[in-house]
Amino acid sequence: MLSTHLIDLAGYAAAALVFLTFSMKTLMALRLVAIASNVAFLLYGYLVGLVPILILHGLLLPLNLYRAWEHRELLGRIKQALNSPPSIDFMLPHMKSQTVEDGEIVFKMGDMADRLFYVARGRLKIQEIDRFLEAGALVGEIGLFTEDRERTATVIAVEPTQLLWIGHDDVLTLCQKHPEFALVLMRLVAARLAENQSVLRKRLLEVEASR
Repeated sequence: MLSTHLIDLAGYAAAALVFLTFSMKTLMALRLVAIASNVAFLLYGYLVGLVPILILHGLLLPLNLYRAWEHRELLGRIKQALNSPPSIDFMLPHMKSQTVEDGEIVFKMGDMADRLFYVARGRLKIQEIDRFLEAGALVGEIGLFTEDRERTATVIAVEPTQLLWIGHDDVLTLCQKHPEFALVLMRLVAARLAENQSVLRKRLLEVEASR
């Protein structure tokens, strides 16, 4: 039979692990320490016959295991989002279809930015920077996150084009549910702003060279 001293050590270890969870700086580390704490409390509860402890940590252990797996999956999706083109699969149930003809304006600079567009088929042009967007591109993301929610450029179709669009509020909801999507949008906004600045610098240099 185990000595009282060893049983007490198991209890102290379990309590120490609970205390340690409050010092964890990352979510995965927190979950791993919480899992170790659950195991230690299960051992302690079994040794001293504390049924409430066994029930509590018997329920918490699978919950913490599931949350740890869930967090690992999220990190994997974020890493994939950083290294591959954005997928719109999870957006499809929230999107509506729109067809525009050659020369038709999708939105103009100064319009209210209330939608994010995905080019399903066809080709668009961003007028101000003379940039073409092919099938698979997202467009209209910058205006969604500006303070005045206004379009920062004019986009027109240069051939018959099928667009899928999702409203502003649904975009925010998806950013909450899919952090990797928020990361994709953040990177896209940063890339577009950098591209716009590059175009403006080039034009300024051309103007100065022509003087």
